Amino acid sequence: MTLHDSKVKGLEEPRNNFLMKGEYHLENELYTIVETIKRVGPRNVSLISRLTGIPVETVRYKIRRQLIKNGIGGHISVNYNKLGLVRNWLVLDFDEKYREMATRMLAALSKTGYLIYYGRILPRGTYVSIIALPPSLRVQYGELLDRLMDLGILASYEMDELAWIRHLSMRPEYYDFETKMWKVDWASLHQSKVIVNKMMDSEVGEPMVDKTDLLILKELQIDSMKTISKIAKRLELKPKTVRYHYMEHVLRRGLITNFIVKWQGSREQMHRSILNAFIEFRDLTERSLLDVQKVFHRLPFTWFDAVSNNRSLYLAFLSLPVTQFINLLDYLQASVSAHRFEIKLVDTFCAEAYTIPYEMFNETRGWVFSPEKALKALIDLVPLIKG
Repeated sequence: MTLHDSKVKGLEEPRNNFLMKGEYHLENELYTIVETIKRVGPRNVSLISRLTGIPVETVRYKIRRQLIKNGIGGHISVNYNKLGLVRNWLVLDFDEKYREMATRMLAALSKTGYLIYYGRILPRGTYVSIIALPPSLRVQYGELLDRLMDLGILASYEMDELAWIRHLSMRPEYYDFETKMWKVDWASLHQSKVIVNKMMDSEVGEPMVDKTDLLILKELQIDSMKTISKIAKRLELKPKTVRYHYMEHVLRRGLITNFIVKWQGSREQMHRSILNAFIEFRDLTERSLLDVQKVFHRLPFTWFDAVSNNRSLYLAFLSLPVTQFINLLDYLQASVSAHRFEIKLVDTFCAEAYTIPYEMFNETRGWVFSPEKALKALIDLVPLIKG
């Protein structure tokens, strides 16, 4: 999944703490680096070197040439609540005569309507999306969607407000960095130990950011390895200003929840050999929800999971090699067949991820939204309904 611009305390640990004894990767430096990036992020190569005992130049080479080049990268997980935003799961069914224009309309919503992700579901052709929206604007956003229904652009839509989204890192113990292949023991996967940390619902208040903070976060979402000097050049700001905002606002205020390491395959693999899927569960009991979460946290291919505010929806997003799909189905059949769920396969040629909706932020007014402006941007793409 390519991320688009809206168009995207020091730690001391001995090296051995990052190694899993008795596994094939015992002395694998790449495994050690991946585990360390989860703790401190990918930018501070000197800190990673100090924590792992691996020379700085070796760390830098392995991150750039052996991880990123092969589709394994470090990313930031943004604390949307502290930005004053709530993410919503939105399923859109475009009327048949407007489906060819759907991607252009969704791209327009990334600039005018808080959209940060969309993907077409095969074979039905409906679209799933994620909207990062200030709670105070939810009614207005619903009115925009209703207007699209009235105009015949949408045949239907469903919207679930999410209590949280939790991003998960790849599990390097299941990945062979030498052969660049996954080695998953599916027969014993259900027995692997996993701890599911409880996610606390938190109030979404006024945004703890200014426009500079948002622009820095946006640049780090696009490339988490980007240096302060490169960010400053990109934003046409002084490095001293960017460093202050990064240290005092982005880090101290907790605008970055955690660092994650994701596998998404090489550029050559991305569209032809990688399968992306959303797994949806409805109306799980509290106990069943925990059991299902454990199932997906054991999987090395889960990018994130999420729960709706009313607990009626549990959602997991997976990215895996096509060759592992049958194994996944067998695993789900053995693990969660007692619960009703739906697998939504994403058309990777028709899916986009965007950065935080910084274009919707006004320095004096905060988050802004004009349903009329958003509607006009969509109607301008659909000449058949003008007037």
